[in-house]
Amino acid sequence: MKQIAWLVIFLIELNKTCFADYNSEQVAFIKFTLAMVGSSAIGLNFKSTHDDKLGKLKKGYSSNLTLQLHKDWEYAIAATCFYRDCPRLNLSIYDGNGVLIASKTDEPTKPILEGVVPRRTENFSLKITMEDCKTPVYNYGVAIFGRSND
Repeated sequence: MKQIAWLVIFLIELNKTCFADYNSEQVAFIKFTLAMVGSSAIGLNFKSTHDDKLGKLKKGYSSNLTLQLHKDWEYAIAATCFYRDCPRLNLSIYDGNGVLIASKTDEPTKPILEGVVPRRTENFSLKITMEDCKTPVYNYGVAIFGRSND
């Protein structure tokens, strides 16, 4: 019985920690969404190739991530934000020369760039843009998956 009481106390404290404020609710939702996308990617023989990236942006602002992508690999790049606040999250990826390789600007909150196949191994720039948001600052997350074409 004592163990159950400790478990209940632990779960209550965990709940307070995870959902103490709106920001924590957003981060928990984003991490859960990226985990679900990861489960689907694994089913398609993709694996996570980079650590998930979490960040914050203001409405109308962008953030850039540098990603090393490899020749003979196919990549899928997924992003998400808290669905209630962010009606427009855009992704664009550029090669080392600044040439646009792919973009997704028509998905409301969960854009996925699919079929990104680098011609050579190099650093790419992933641009995340929040076109519209109901809050002054929002949280987002990005996950990168890849599979060898060999």
